[in-house]
Amino acid sequence: MKTKLTKIEKIVLVVCVCLVPLTMGIGYMKQSKPKEKYVSIIKENKIAKGNEVALKNKEFHMKRNGKLDTSIENYFYCSAKQAEQIYIEFDKVDPTKVGTYKLSGKYKDKKFKFSIVVDESDNPMIQAEKSSFKYIIGQYSNVEEIKQIIGATAIDKNGNDLTNDIIGFPAQFPSEKGEHTYYLNVSDNQGNTGFLQIDIDFR
Repeated sequence: MKTKLTKIEKIVLVVCVCLVPLTMGIGYMKQSKPKEKYVSIIKENKIAKGNEVALKNKEFHMKRNGKLDTSIENYFYCSAKQAEQIYIEFDKVDPTKVGTYKLSGKYKDKKFKFSIVVDESDNPMIQAEKSSFKYIIGQYSNVEEIKQIIGATAIDKNGNDLTNDIIGFPAQFPSEKGEHTYYLNVSDNQGNTGFLQIDIDFR
C-alpha cells in the first residue's frame, strides 16, 4: 500500500538528493587538489647557522658582591673549542660596585661588545688586604699563612661582623704551581651570600 508524501516531505527529499552529488563533488575536488609541501618551522639561534660564534645577549646582570660568572659559554653561543679562543677582560668588572661595565669579546678577527650590569643587593661584603699576590712555597709554609696574607674581613648590610664565617680559603697547597683562583664567600642570616675572588700565583 503506497503512502502519500506530504508537500514538506517531498521538498526535504529533493534537497537531500541534490546535496549528495554536491558533497561528493567537493570531496573529489579536495582530493584532486595538490597538497602543499609541509615545512617544519624551527626557531634557530645564531649558532645554528654555520656554527658561528654569537653573543647570547647585549647586556648581562649580576648582584653586587655576587660571584662574577667567567664561563665563556654563558655569554656566547659557541662550542667548547671555540670558547677556548674567546678572550674577555673580566677584570674590568668590579662586583663590589653598582654600575654598568662595558666589555668586549674577541674571536679571531671578530669583536663583540656587551655590558655586565652590577645591580644593588643585600649581599654581605668581603674585603681583603691582598686579593692578588705571589706566594713562594717553602719548607715551613702552611695554608694558615695564606689566610693571614689575604687578611679578609666581612660585614652584612647592617654592618654586623661576619669575618669568622668566611669560607673558601685554600685547604691545601695545589699540586701544580702557577696561578689559582679561589672564591671566598660568606652568608648572612637571611641567606644572602657575598663573594670575593682571590688570585694566588704559587711559586
